[in-house]
Amino acid sequence: MVAITRSIWPCAGSGGIDRHGSIVATAVPKMLGRGPAESATFDQDRNEKEPMTEPAEKSVAHETIGTGSERETALVPLSERQDATANRARRLPWLVGLALLLAGVAVALMRSGGGAPIVPVEILAHSPAERVLIVSGRTESALTADLTSSVAGTVLVVSAEEGQRVREGAELVRLDDGRARAVLRQAVAAFDAATLRRQQAEDDARRAEELGAVVPRVERDRAEKALAQARAEEERLAAAVEQARLALADYSIRAPFGGTVLNRAVDPGETVQPGRLLLRLADLDRLRVNVEVDEALAAAVRPGQRAVVELAGRAEPLEGRVAWVAPEADTVTGTVPVRVAFETMPEGAQVGLTAVVNIIVAQSPSALTVPRSALVDGPAVFVLRDGRAVKTPVEIIDWPAERVEITGGLAAGDTVILNPEGLVDGQEARAAPPPGGTG
Repeated sequence: MVAITRSIWPCAGSGGIDRHGSIVATAVPKMLGRGPAESATFDQDRNEKEPMTEPAEKSVAHETIGTGSERETALVPLSERQDATANRARRLPWLVGLALLLAGVAVALMRSGGGAPIVPVEILAHSPAERVLIVSGRTESALTADLTSSVAGTVLVVSAEEGQRVREGAELVRLDDGRARAVLRQAVAAFDAATLRRQQAEDDARRAEELGAVVPRVERDRAEKALAQARAEEERLAAAVEQARLALADYSIRAPFGGTVLNRAVDPGETVQPGRLLLRLADLDRLRVNVEVDEALAAAVRPGQRAVVELAGRAEPLEGRVAWVAPEADTVTGTVPVRVAFETMPEGAQVGLTAVVNIIVAQSPSALTVPRSALVDGPAVFVLRDGRAVKTPVEIIDWPAERVEITGGLAAGDTVILNPEGLVDGQEARAAPPPGGTG
């Protein structure tokens, strides 16, 4: 039997049986209000009669107690800090082993190419290509007229409604022309009187000429002068009659061409002044599309080029041609006006419809193209060669489109990386399997 007299903090009391079933250490500190640490001796039989309560699981350490032949080894609980240190020491070999395992896996993947990024690619091939300029505009009529009044007056009749088709020369609006008709009648009466005076002067001059020497020369000259004055007066009054007739016509507003009334801006009974808009007329059989092309791209647009027009509200595209390119640019907007004519006039189309126009400025039966996303500064692209991304300078036709035509630097069969973001020249890379492929 061996006595143990050492106290260990912070345990208030602990006890246990070693693996031989004969040594138990108990320690009680002074701060608990008891006397000095006491020695206790227990044997196997007593422990069997009075079983002890097992303490919570805690790390322990072996400690040698006594001297000489009485040296014994006891299990002593560790402090919390010593316990954490012991746990870390036990985990360290496992962590080292795991790190070595992961490093081995990484090396294996790198050797097999598993570390190279997988990139989407496209194998270049010749195919037909078009350069298309997409612009938007609106439909307009090639023949449009704003009908206004040139005189002041009261509206008597409006003979046309909005949307109505009218023939050329049809009266659309009539103003009160009472005064104008009176002026015309006066002019006609004055002209008739002048005509009679001219006829009388002609008779007098003819008689003077027939009498000859019987009539003094002075009388003959006077008759000829009166005839000339009568003729001049008659011509003047004839012009006044014509002017009165023209003024009367101003009170009747007629269609200058056959078309459709787009807007009616006046009603009967209104008093209008010169310049007042009465009606707006357009020939809907001569529709076209007016667009504005950026001045940087206008040089590629020429009359006669094919165009595909998409009108708002219509599913089917319409064929057209570039009809006119303005000789000067708009200095305010920096654009060049362009007109596109329809090959076949759309039925029932209105003026002012939104139109998207695709102008085919160039066509190639065999060209190499790449997505614009494949380009990097240079310009250049990354080509996948022997498992590496090789930065390759290229020559292109820069055009605002999703795909760019390549004119130099690449050949059919080259594998171009479509998304080169983050790649560097010479970096290892692997091609992604095609859609639906197994890789």
